[in-house]
Amino acid sequence: MLGDYHAWYEDHIAKLLSVPGVRLARRFESIEGEMRFMALYEVDDVSVFDSAAYKAVGRFGEMEAHVRFTRNVYREIPIKGFDGPADL
Repeated sequence: MLGDYHAWYEDHIAKLLSVPGVRLARRFESIEGEMRFMALYEVDDVSVFDSAAYKAVGRFGEMEAHVRFTRNVYREIPIKGFDGPADL
């Protein structure tokens, strides 16, 4: 089942990245705790989640019964005096 989930998610992320306004997608695996996997998406605006393009690919389809879904939406808080990575 886990292999099927990862294969499905690779396809799902590719579809999400084709949605206008979705900038990037990253997946994480928990070192410990109940929520084993997390995905982080960067979007141009929260309205992306209401777009027809997102709604067409944004759900879990065949994996719906196996996924516990929670959405939290955040905005970035700029760090004063930080313009980018330091030169090494």
